Amino acid sequence: MAKEHQTECPHCTAILAVDDTLLRAKDPRVRCGHCLAVFNARECLITDATVYDGLDEPAPELAEHEQLPPGLTKKQITPAIAPATADIAEPPPEVETKWWESFKQLLPAIFGTLLISLILLVSSAIMFRDGLGQSALRPIAVAGCWIAGCQVGPRWDINSYQLLRSRMYSHPDRANVLVISAQFVNEASFAQPLPQLTLILRDAQGNEIARGEFEPKRYYDKATPSFRLAPNTPIDARLLIRDPGDIAVGFIIEFAIPNSFLTP
Repeated sequence: MAKEHQTECPHCTAILAVDDTLLRAKDPRVRCGHCLAVFNARECLITDATVYDGLDEPAPELAEHEQLPPGLTKKQITPAIAPATADIAEPPPEVETKWWESFKQLLPAIFGTLLISLILLVSSAIMFRDGLGQSALRPIAVAGCWIAGCQVGPRWDINSYQLLRSRMYSHPDRANVLVISAQFVNEASFAQPLPQLTLILRDAQGNEIARGEFEPKRYYDKATPSFRLAPNTPIDARLLIRDPGDIAVGFIIEFAIPNSFLTP
């Protein structure tokens, strides 16, 4: 039969009854039946605790008057509660310390990873800024260039330019010169620069006989690098070309991004 001893709660000084089995356990912590605090029963033993320095040695039997403090009777002794490990509210202090130490060791790696990720993101935004500038990721390209001090090209939707009308006739004052007049509109939902016009002359069989590319300043007097054509706004273009003779009976006009806006 396990021998009963007494231990004193360091929180409320209540006297608790404990037995050899609990005192010899690897974790001798108990919960006070009065204040419910958890403490080490072996360290707070009020009998001769030296026997428990070696857990393999049996505890000596003590007389009853040696086990109880003066003025204390067995009625005042409360059995100690041996809590389960998960029931102990206070975790060992070293657990929190070890967690924090491990986290501090990881901080340089975490910050290094974040820094490298930021550098890669900015580099990608700069390298592919023209492509990103034409997509929903344009804000990323703009932010990357803001950091690096570069610029993102204008937003384009070249297919939104639509030809409304056009005609070809001889210049009234200059011999051997043809005039091509055209009106087109920007149907995009945003303003964009003026396009480059590609004029293709065709013969009666539809074969191409001449081709010319016209930057905005060659067909529109008010064109500047910063000029943007607002949505649904028509504009009139006027092209002058050398008359190739009667062989030219028709033409087509195509829209393209001007070479001045293309990344070298």
